[in-house]
Amino acid sequence: MIKHINGRSWYCCPHCGKALFPVRADTRVSHVPFRCKACKHDIEVNIA
Repeated sequence: MIKHINGRSWYCCPHCGKALFPVRADTRVSHVPFRCKACKHDIEVNIA
């Protein structure tokens, strides 16, 4: 889930909505495991 915060794009947790890390327009990520530090959910990050 990508949100625009203060003019930058951020990948946010789909469960709690916390901004996790910034992403650029040319970012490509697939099948990266990540744990949200706020809600402790394990997610798989896919950005195409």
